[in-house]
Amino acid sequence: MAIVASNCYSNVTFRSLTAVVSALLKDGTPMPNLADGKPAITIKPSPEIAFGDLLPIGSDNSESTGEVLREIVIENNSPNSADYTLKIAYSYRAEFDFQGGDEFALGI
Repeated sequence: MAIVASNCYSNVTFRSLTAVVSALLKDGTPMPNLADGKPAITIKPSPEIAFGDLLPIGSDNSESTGEVLREIVIENNSPNSADYTLKIAYSYRAEFDFQGGDEFALGI
């Protein structure tokens, strides 16, 4: 599975974007572990995904782009089937770029 983070704004940078993916039962409760203590669903390589900085659209900086794709594997360890959903929690810092100006009358 692939998760894509993108920035559709021309004046906002999303800094240190991180997502955490978790599996929930259909009713929204966390997936219980198996009888041996192993998780029923494993997300690899890690449930915490770092996307870094997402620069504004049209940015010429080659260090990062406005879209980042990360691949994950969802491994079902349970012999039983169940309906579940994926929850994606995320955090970032937003940095806004503004340009402005003012005019005022000056009597000479």
